[in-house]
Amino acid sequence: MHSIHLEQVALDRFQLKPSIAHEATESTIYFVLEGACAVRVADEPSLRLSAGDLGIVPHVATHRVEAMTAPGPSVSPAAELMAFRFLAGGDPTALARLRPLQLQSGSSHAAAWVRRLAPLLTVSAPDRISTAAYRHLAEAILCQAIDDVDAARATDQKPQDEDVLRVVELMRAQPERKWTIDSLAREVSISRSSLADRFTCALRQPPMEYLHQLRMQRAESLLGKPNYEIKRIAAAVGYRSIAAFSHAFRRWSGRSPSVYRKKITSPTTS
Repeated sequence: MHSIHLEQVALDRFQLKPSIAHEATESTIYFVLEGACAVRVADEPSLRLSAGDLGIVPHVATHRVEAMTAPGPSVSPAAELMAFRFLAGGDPTALARLRPLQLQSGSSHAAAWVRRLAPLLTVSAPDRISTAAYRHLAEAILCQAIDDVDAARATDQKPQDEDVLRVVELMRAQPERKWTIDSLAREVSISRSSLADRFTCALRQPPMEYLHQLRMQRAESLLGKPNYEIKRIAAAVGYRSIAAFSHAFRRWSGRSPSVYRKKITSPTTS
């Protein structure tokens, strides 16, 4: 079971108008009440949200929210959103695994929760009761979002697309190789752009993001074996230096490899 503790949560509602972007830096859960929008985070794929969708920026990061033309007869780009802005506290491990993500209305339990609760949530001057309620609700949304992501990935472990399946098999067989989208595309004799599009469609995440996740999961497993030196683990998951591996693993898990190993191998670990 995931455990997430948030120190602070504030609820906000706002409207997006054409050509006027909303800028923020806080960790935020966005829910689209009406219209459609794009959430753009530096160095991350944009989140394209429609009414009923959730968009989560799980870490402190500068980002922009812009209105888009919603599907349907309307041609005026405008949107109304609800936002839970939060500050994480306690153990960051669960949130460290999340990247900015979109959860669609029809396939996410977390999005369904917020859709049902939205009419009951009002923005008012904060008091002790509302602050605690919004904090617990945001914690529950994030926990369910992680479950939704895990369930989707488990369902999609074996894609029907044979080329994508072959690429997944290559990554799993040799995570230490210096894979690129180009080299993977050559292995299955398709174009780089075709692989990127088909892979993302099949597994709901880009190839390099999937490879990074696979490597970090392999590293977690190897760190549970005390006889494996960290240098050896780094090489086994495609890193030429311990420093580069430690940086990547800390971003993934919230802990350095050595601290993570101590936690999972300690006799007192529950």
